[in-house]
Amino acid sequence: MRRALSLLITLLLMLPAASIGEYRIRPGDTLSIFVLNHEEYNQVVRVRSDGKI
Repeated sequence: MRRALSLLITLLLMLPAASIGEYRIRPGDTLSIFVLNHEEYNQVVRVRSDGKI
């Protein structure tokens, strides 16, 4: 029990560190979009300068 609690506390302390490297999608980025069971929607798109795809 004590070991599980120590592990949980360690994982919780690591959460803020993981968000530091987060990435935001920006104009010019290329996105691959895949929709499960609807292959007709799968596509590769580029983010426009206005932020739309």
